[in-house]
Amino acid sequence: MIQRLLLVVGLGLAALLLGKFAIDFLAQDLLLGAPFVVLVLATLITGATNLFKRSSPADDVSGEDVALKTTPKLTWRTAAAPILLVAAIPLGFLTSSLDCTGLSLSGCSHFCTFVKDIWVPMIALGGIAYLVTRSRAVLLVMTAMSFLPLVPNCVCYNVANAWWIDHMGASPECYSWGLAVSVVSLSSVTRGVNRWASVVICYAIIGGASAFFVGHHYFHFPW
Repeated sequence: MIQRLLLVVGLGLAALLLGKFAIDFLAQDLLLGAPFVVLVLATLITGATNLFKRSSPADDVSGEDVALKTTPKLTWRTAAAPILLVAAIPLGFLTSSLDCTGLSLSGCSHFCTFVKDIWVPMIALGGIAYLVTRSRAVLLVMTAMSFLPLVPNCVCYNVANAWWIDHMGASPECYSWGLAVSVVSLSSVTRGVNRWASVVICYAIIGGASAFFVGHHYFHFPW
């Protein structure tokens, strides 16, 4: 119950941050902003479906996460999806940090550096711990940990952050996609719904963020 409540709050925050980002992106570049909006909508719809859809026997696994248990019915599909989803959580935050400061170990602020060098690796360790122990408590901890990177910390002045920096001095946008991946992944793993649809969404986000990292830092595109 607590985890589901946290994930609902996380989905709301992701909707707020990504919605603002999408509006500002569209205002700057309609052609590039349009696919961004599609990905935002697909992400939010998937997250909401994961959280509010009634589980059924037709799902790959139930909320008991039997996909990670050794059973005669275990298949590569039921085993791989939860692993990919849990792995996507630190990868989502990692690619978000790469978008901001590239391969440097130093972030754009002290807090950004802390998140990039310490917090994201701790989330990754949490993922490993879950895959070893299959403990719901670990998933709850990972859910709570996903909120800390949203503390306004980014001072890179660009289309995503400009409004926040102008009004708050720092922006919470930097890790909004990381939070979105976390919500989609954890809601799917904990409730046993939409496994592969969630995998597709999570890795579409990670792939898009990786492409932005290369374009932004090496070709100064789109800014």
